[in-house]
Amino acid sequence: MMEVGEQFIDRVFVIESLRDGDMSTGLEIKNNIENSEPKLNVTYCNYIDKDIFLQGLSDIYDEIKPNEGILLFIEVHGSKEGIELGGEFVSWDVLTKHLQLINTKSLMGLAVVFSCCYGVHFYRQTSILGRSPYYVMFGVDNSIYENRLLNMNKELVKGFFAKESLVEIVQSANSHLNIHDINLTFLEAGDLLIGAFTNYFTHQLSTELLLARFEETYETYLNTAESTLMTHSQYKDYYFKYIFNYSILENGFNDLRDKFLMTDLDGTLYERFYIDFNEVYDKLNAKDLIEKAKREVFA
Repeated sequence: MMEVGEQFIDRVFVIESLRDGDMSTGLEIKNNIENSEPKLNVTYCNYIDKDIFLQGLSDIYDEIKPNEGILLFIEVHGSKEGIELGGEFVSWDVLTKHLQLINTKSLMGLAVVFSCCYGVHFYRQTSILGRSPYYVMFGVDNSIYENRLLNMNKELVKGFFAKESLVEIVQSANSHLNIHDINLTFLEAGDLLIGAFTNYFTHQLSTELLLARFEETYETYLNTAESTLMTHSQYKDYYFKYIFNYSILENGFNDLRDKFLMTDLDGTLYERFYIDFNEVYDKLNAKDLIEKAKREVFA
């Protein structure tokens, strides 16, 4: 049995789109997996162009069953901005839409290995306003030769079968890479949510942004209110008390969390992704940040 983190793997898909003359790293890792566990359901596909490759992702969505654990190897050429498919550049966000569908159908059961240069950069364009495109992803942060990439993936597979922790697996893979300027990284959806929310929250506390949003809201209020109007200063006091209210912030975070981590679809996922807003709030030192923002907007 193969296990990635807390997810048992029922099926493995290896999809490849490389250049003529390249080593077929996808076929190699497919054979490696089957030699380790012949009974595991492994599918390998070699796609010659972008449209067929993306259709292959749609086929995976159609083929899998709800709640299945899926391990997906994407064997392509990559860059910081996206991947190459049949000589065509495809931005990371195009992949996101397909992976979101697969991960949603599997109820957070998708583990993705971006077997390419700069694969870790996929996470940078992931929005926490929708569904997560994976339970966990793996990728390197630089360019890498194909033989080293294949050896890295073999170490990942070895760790998955041994049911080691994700930290142990990645440490082992990095030690086998033994290259000072290349680092394999993994990122779980829960960690991505916390990191992205932290960045979003601190950015939104910019005085300029806060005041701009307030003025837009006040203008809408003036145009739509049917009762006695509050003055600019009265509405400003009301507005900032509301948006900085702890319960409002907590409810907003929980809505993001439930949609992104799909706990709104399957309550049992709370056991895997226990993320308490109070802990996030305290770690952010949000109370002090909010007080500072209040002083600035009312200065």
